[in-house]
Amino acid sequence: MSIQSESYSELSSKCESHSPTYISARTQVIRIEVIDVDEPPAFQNEPKPYLAVVPYDRPIGMHVFKVCFFP
Repeated sequence: MSIQSESYSELSSKCESHSPTYISARTQVIRIEVIDVDEPPAFQNEPKPYLAVVPYDRPIGMHVFKVCFFP
């Protein structure tokens, strides 16, 4: 990123539920602040497009997917 431009990047994450009794979707914007870097972050997660399957009976607070990046 150029010092003259904004010092953050944004990405959107969409979560969908397709259970037989309840269908919902939510999109969450994740804002990543970039400090003192001349290039945007490069994401190292695999597989792309960053999919995760969550069991229906998962415990509250269960870790589902971790977004990692490096400058």
